[in-house]
Amino acid sequence: MNTWFRLLVIFLSNLLVLCMSSCGQPRITESFGQNINQSNTDTSLHNSSQRNRCLADFDNFTYNWFPRDYASLVNKRRITLVGGKTETHETKGGLLYEAVLENVSCVDLNEDGRKEAVVTVKVSFSNRANPTRIFIYGLKNGDLEELWHYDTRTNERDLRKLDLTDKTMVLEEYDNKYENPPNCCPKRFFVSFFSWENGSFRLIDSKIMPYENKYRDFLGFQSLPPRSEK
Repeated sequence: MNTWFRLLVIFLSNLLVLCMSSCGQPRITESFGQNINQSNTDTSLHNSSQRNRCLADFDNFTYNWFPRDYASLVNKRRITLVGGKTETHETKGGLLYEAVLENVSCVDLNEDGRKEAVVTVKVSFSNRANPTRIFIYGLKNGDLEELWHYDTRTNERDLRKLDLTDKTMVLEEYDNKYENPPNCCPKRFFVSFFSWENGSFRLIDSKIMPYENKYRDFLGFQSLPPRSEK
């Protein structure tokens, strides 16, 4: 009898410890492990259940875009994602490619209490090209509308980082024309500063920064701290 009683006490004690370790207060963090700053920018949304709350189901969505340098090889002008990606396809020239939804963020760009969606889609080709488009979507009369877009590959650049908060976007891109050897090691990257004005982003400043790393580090999609008012 005493043996069974001791076993029951041990079992209940272990159960109590397990409950205390797993039922505590969860930490609220961004996708990149940083503490969330309160601003008009929501945390970047990476899983589909979160992303679907931002205006539309962008994981299962048709985008009116295909990288213009490769459009003639596939005879298409649109990308349809299912579950956040496409299957692997082959172009007329034998290149393999697939598209993926990289990121969705919700931002009140117009400061009207309604969120706009910042959506990033990338197409990866087997020749190491990674053309990317950044879309801004909003609602007009209840309907989803593309407000603005930006192509990183237009100027032979690859996305390094995108920071976004309130009405400011900071975009970093590797300069693929300034590599040695080609498709290997970028020696510099561009930093572009955009301001949201009258329904679109306007470039307000840019600079070139040296880059000494051997590889392209992708620093992700992040939120800047709120701008201080001067």
